[in-house]
Amino acid sequence: DDRKAKTKGFDIIYEARDLSLDQNVRDGMTQARSSLDATKARVKDAEVKLNEAGAFVDKKYWTEGRNVLRRLVGTLRFDLAALASSKTGASKKEAMKANKEFFA
Repeated sequence: DDRKAKTKGFDIIYEARDLSLDQNVRDGMTQARSSLDATKARVKDAEVKLNEAGAFVDKKYWTEGRNVLRRLVGTLRFDLAALASSKTGASKKEAMKANKEFFA
């Protein structure tokens, strides 16, 4: 019985190869944007990872710090954009501006 494994995303590799699906679904973009709670949790986790990278820099472990930042930045950029796009009106414009400033 694989229902529990499938609900956790075990068969995502098969979706990535299924050419009948849209590219966003195959890349996992649609699934990542489907839950704002999961997105918020990833952003909270990113805060911990940024502190971890800072600790590596303080110890002059440049390579380790760089690796943590490289893994973090792509998903953090995606998650912050997803959170900003979920807002409306002036708060959306403010969030988009903050994203641009943060990643500039």
